Amino acid sequence: MYRAIILIGILFLTSSAIAPSYPCSIDLPAGERISCSKEVSAVVRPAGSVRTDTIKMRGMRFSPKIIEIAAGDTVLWVNDSNNWHNAELEDGSYATPLIKKGETVRRRFDKPGIYKYYCQPHKFMGMKGTIIVR
Repeated sequence: MYRAIILIGILFLTSSAIAPSYPCSIDLPAGERISCSKEVSAVVRPAGSVRTDTIKMRGMRFSPKIIEIAAGDTVLWVNDSNNWHNAELEDGSYATPLIKKGETVRRRFDKPGIYKYYCQPHKFMGMKGTIIVR
């Protein structure tokens, strides 16, 4: 009798480990979905949808320093600092104007790639960032 109960318990635990009961996707507001797997979790948006990601200029740094976006998304730089800042791509293809505290500037990134940028007046202080466009 005890052997049968132990065997049933082992089978139950084994089947739970093989087939976990967590959802394989989670729907979020604005039509976003998180797809789950053991290896990777990714945000998947409906085709044609775009979003704006914010990078704050704080002191002598960008926050976040590295951001990953989808092709077609927009980056909004917000100056939260008392200093004037800008964002210039290292390849020289784009530069925002200098903006003061409270001002914003935005750019849409359509082409996948890695975009390294810096604040021109504070580059020597290490004010740099990276945008990864998938």
